[in-house]
Parts: sequence; C-alpha cells; structure tokens
Amino acid sequence: MRPLGGLINTVMFGFVDDIDDLRFLRLVGVIGIAVFAGLLAQLAQSWGMRPIYSALVAISVGLLPPFHAAVGWATVYKLAWIPILGGLAGLVFLRGWFENRRRLIAFGFLGTVVTFLFYPPATLWSWGLLGIRTAMRPTSVRRMLRESGLLAALLAGSALVALTIALVVNQILDVQTDSRVLLVSTLSGAITKLSWFARFPIGVAARPFLVSSPTDLQAILTAGPVLAVTVTGLYLRQKGSALNRVAATILLLAYLCLTMGMHLVVIESQIEYRYMVGITVTMWVYLLIAAHQLLEVVLDRLSSRHQSTKEAVVPVWLITMLMVVVILGAVRNTRTNIDQVFVEPFKSKETYLNQELERFDLEMHHRIVVLNDQSLWPSTRNLGIYSTVSDLAHPWVAVPNIRLLLIEQGLEAADVQVDVITSEDESEPSDLVVDLRPYAERLRSLVHPSKLRRLCWPEC
Repeated sequence: MRPLGGLINTVMFGFVDDIDDLRFLRLVGVIGIAVFAGLLAQLAQSWGMRPIYSALVAISVGLLPPFHAAVGWATVYKLAWIPILGGLAGLVFLRGWFENRRRLIAFGFLGTVVTFLFYPPATLWSWGLLGIRTAMRPTSVRRMLRESGLLAALLAGSALVALTIALVVNQILDVQTDSRVLLVSTLSGAITKLSWFARFPIGVAARPFLVSSPTDLQAILTAGPVLAVTVTGLYLRQKGSALNRVAATILLLAYLCLTMGMHLVVIESQIEYRYMVGITVTMWVYLLIAAHQLLEVVLDRLSSRHQSTKEAVVPVWLITMLMVVVILGAVRNTRTNIDQVFVEPFKSKETYLNQELERFDLEMHHRIVVLNDQSLWPSTRNLGIYSTVSDLAHPWVAVPNIRLLLIEQGLEAADVQVDVITSEDESEPSDLVVDLRPYAERLRSLVHPSKLRRLCWPEC
C-alpha cells in the first residue's frame, strides 16, 4: 500500500552491486537522522526553546533507539526522512488554515498524501509535532480541540486519496493486499488492541534509551516513574482551572498515542522500533519539558520559603550538565545496541556462510541448498528490527545473502540455483548443503548477542 516507497527502493537498490555498497544507503539513513534532529531543533527554537537546549535535545533525539536501525540496516534508510515530510506537511496545513492561506493548505494536503504513499505510519509524526508545540506553548483546550480536529480531517482525507491511488496501482501491477493492512473490526479485537497498546508501545516509549526487552516488573519500575513525571509536569505546565489542565493533559497524551495510530487500527500487533519513531521522540521531548517544569516548581517553592521576590529560573548550567550526562550515556548505549543487534551478528553470519561456500564447486555441485530449522533460532534480548539474534532465522534472508557472497567470490550467481530446505531428505548428492543448524545451535548457547565474537571463527 505504499507505491512510492516501493519505487524509491527499486531506484536506490538498483545502485547496490554488492554488500559493501549498502553502506551508502546507511549513510543516507544517518544523514536523515541528522536532518530530522536539526529540523526539530529549529522548530523547538521557534516555539521558544533556548538554542543551547534545542541543540542538546536534538542530539539526544538522534540517539534514541528507533534511529539505531537506520545506522545498522540499509533497508530502513528512509526511516527519518519520511516522518520529516509527514510532520512538516501537517504543520504547514494547520498554519495555512488558521492564516487563510490556500497555497499552504494545498501544500500540506499534497505532502500528507505523498507521505502516505511512501510509508503511512510516518505520516502520523504530525501528531507528535503538534503535541510538542502545544506542550511548549500551552494554549486553550478549545484551540487544541480545533487543531486536532483539523489534523484528523487532513489525515483522513489524504489517507482516502492515497488509498485510492494505491489500490489503482495495485490493480494495474496485480499486487495483492498484505494482511498487515487489515483493520480491527470486532469489539473484542479493539479491547485486545487497546490493552496491547497500553502495555507495550507506551511502556517501551516510556523507557528511553533502554533497549532490552523487560519483564512486567522491570517495565513498571522503569516506565512507571517516567510516565508519572511526564503527566505531572505536563499538567503543571498548562494554564487555567484544574479541569482545563486535566483536559489539556489528556489531549497531549492522546497526541502521543496517535503518533502510532496506524497500529491501533490494524490487526497486526508488532513491537519494532522502526514503527515507533513518533511515539518515542514525542515521549522523550514530553519528558524533558515536564522535568524542566517540575524543576521550576521546586525552585519556585524553595525561593518562596526564603521570601525571595525574584522569579525562580532553572540554571542553564544545570540543564546543560544533566543533558550532557544523558547524551554520553546514550552514545554508549547506541554503540552497544548497534554492535549487538547489527554489527556482530552480520560479521558472524558472513564468516559462517563464507566458510560453508568454500566447498562450492561449479563442476561438482548443481545446486546450493540451505538447510534451516526456524525453531532453533534464539530470540534477541534487545528490542529492534530483529526478533531473533540472526536474520538468517527468516527463510527469505539466506538465498540473497548467499548470492551476494558468490558474486564477491567472482562467481556468476545468476547461474547458481539456491533453495531453502527443512530436511536433509530434500537434498540430492549433487547439492552443496549449507547447514544453518549448527550455527543456530551455537547462538542458542550464547547468553548475549555481543558474545558472537567468541565463536570459533577468529575472523569475527
């Protein structure tokens, strides 16, 4: 349902001749992260944030777990680029509406339609930007309701147009609709979906920079305090009566949830950071705004106890120091997670496959068969792209990997038949059997993905 996304992938991967070329796509992804963070910093400054604060916030945002995938996995090189378009399109539309500027309205609508055709979930980053702006510059509940209504209308209208275009393209190209786009259609399904959403996406987003898959107790002890600080700080930042503050806070939290709204309405429930750019970034910035507000309240009360007439202001040096500490910890966490989830598994996998392919002889072997047992592959402890330690667990990964390695060895991979089998009985005497089961068994014996380097392959 994303024809433009498929088109740009076809073009970009057309420039990839071997595995080494994938680094250029990852570079595109890294540049996208920098642009995403830089634009967020510029927007934050325009909404009243100090330049030094906005720079520190931008750096910390670029280190959040959802962006690790763009560094380690070439396929998601668009991860940061598409939300930029979707988020800015939403803000442009709202600005055009309130300023009665038809050109901006048209640009906002067109940008939103294009974003839907690239990657629909990324369109909802507009909710995140609206939430961050409103949290920084509190406004009336009536204004919030009006803005949210307009944004919802924009998204609904553009989604309808994009869906029509996608269906026409699918019909022309004879593309079948994926089961992942089927919508929740029963009351029990809706209840299950809401329970899952409250427990997992919100819980994961409320654990910034913590990438391990937590137990229920760990999730409560880590995400619970973050949610408490966020809700309290956002409430105190609002203006007016207690009822207005409660209503405004609820709307801000609704914006947060709507950044992942696609996963609220589709049947499939999946936790992967690549789907969670909007909700994770919004939660992190909410937390920073709320924590700053709480610090102001504490300092104000301390000042009043000393009967000071000066308005309490949080020292710039204190915020800077705290953010530097957070960023240094995030840098370490980012490097460790990328190493554990992407780098070491890739090196280990490539070494193992190369060793297996050393036995391949075009004159002796008519076919390469990959012997795989998906039940053997262990799950990774880190949340992210892969649910397993190695992507070889997926049946569609081994064949293209082997073809790329054959090309690097100077062989004409197109002339070699490569198949995946699940039993040795399916192989023939003239086949080269690449058995992945020993590799999977070795991974099962490891406590952590970072120990991949301790396997028997010194090249790792």
